[in-house]
Amino acid sequence: MTHWSKFDRGSHFPVAGVPDLLTKDIRTFFHALPDSTPTDV
Repeated sequence: MTHWSKFDRGSHFPVAGVPDLLTKDIRTFFHALPDSTPTDV
């Protein structure tokens, strides 16, 4: 596991309860991934 978040508010379904926190969390996760753009295209 490379990423784990626990929100200080919301419920079992963050997409319905705290979409702002979920969006920020998803962006943080993808921002931390290495660039996988092919270099030999």
